[in-house]
Amino acid sequence: MKNKTLDVLVKAKDKLINIEVNSGYYNSLDYRNSVYIFEKYTEVFKAGDKYSNKIDVIQINFTSGLPKDAPVIDECQYGNLKTGKVKVKNLISYEYNLDKIKEMCYNGNKKYNYIAALDFEQKDLEKYCKGDEYMERFEKEVNKLNTDIEFTEFLSAEEDNERLKNTLIYEAEEKGKAEGMIEGKTEGILTVARNMLGLNMNIEDIMKVTGLTEKEILALKENNG
Repeated sequence: MKNKTLDVLVKAKDKLINIEVNSGYYNSLDYRNSVYIFEKYTEVFKAGDKYSNKIDVIQINFTSGLPKDAPVIDECQYGNLKTGKVKVKNLISYEYNLDKIKEMCYNGNKKYNYIAALDFEQKDLEKYCKGDEYMERFEKEVNKLNTDIEFTEFLSAEEDNERLKNTLIYEAEEKGKAEGMIEGKTEGILTVARNMLGLNMNIEDIMKVTGLTEKEILALKENNG
């Protein structure tokens, strides 16, 4: 559990797979995701006794809000930029562009329906899973999960925490407005901060990218409505 987003680490025979779900894109996201896979790669070697480890360390990112020129699936490995030679064959990262994959699905291309379904609303599940045995099983499990008391109570607890967080933020924003916290900041920095807020980015990440203080970001969020 990372920042209330459930990410997955899977061990499958000779593979270690780290799955990250990113609800929005920002300039430092690639660095953040790289830290995760490098940490896992290092841990694999710490547990071994030699560098010729045969375990494949794989990161799979499901990301929304990528730049328009981003491919449907991006594959990255550590290698030589000039020759294209892969230096480390057992370290690889895949990024799935959820927006483009969903668009493909909406346009009748069923190739990645099972991935698009990860970000489907209930009405989309019912529409695009119909007629596909695997996808209908997927829809059935999602519906089952949504009626599971333990899971729904977990969601309710998160909603309560969200309300508490919003209350604390509101109080901080009111204080920030009263003190005029955002005066003197360049419009460029403020635009970056607004864009990141629009993607529901973590306050700490916005602080690192823009150099704004937490109070300044909270005040900006209130001003944006």
